[in-house]
Amino acid sequence: ERERAAHLITGKSAAKGPVTVVALMPGFVSRVLVSPEDSVEPGQPMVVIEAMKMQNEVVSEVAGVVREVHVEADQTVKGGDPLITLEVA
Repeated sequence: ERERAAHLITGKSAAKGPVTVVALMPGFVSRVLVSPEDSVEPGQPMVVIEAMKMQNEVVSEVAGVVREVHVEADQTVKGGDPLITLEVA
């Protein structure tokens, strides 16, 4: 189910501009690995969310620059909550 949801929100980014990465399921943000103005590459981990006793890395699907970090460590998120906004070149 998680993989299916990931395909719905990723891979669409042929367009340039801002892209918001959202939580795919409810969980607990255990680590935020990026900061605003950081460059990210496809496959780079950005946030670690603990859900159902598992640590899930949220990775970038595109190359871009972090414009905004919407969460912080020790925060609870719901499915669909924004995590990171990237500017895609």
